[in-house]
Amino acid sequence: MMMRMGMAGPGRFIVKVYNRAVRECLKNNREHPEFGDRWADPQKLVVDADTEQTAAHQIERRYPPSKGFVISGIFRASNS
Repeated sequence: MMMRMGMAGPGRFIVKVYNRAVRECLKNNREHPEFGDRWADPQKLVVDADTEQTAAHQIERRYPPSKGFVISGIFRASNS
């Protein structure tokens, strides 16, 4: 599943995000009280931004590290 964020701009990035706390819960055969199991695996999010840093900032505002979210990769999307 891919989610899209941001406004149309000069750059489009694919950002992979997972949740460290969800992974830990699954390792211990428990469910996370707030986030679904799918967050144990990297989710692909599409972000329109000028730079990788701006894309990461947008993601971190929506999926904060303080709640266990981790950016595992940022890639410039192809124009195709």
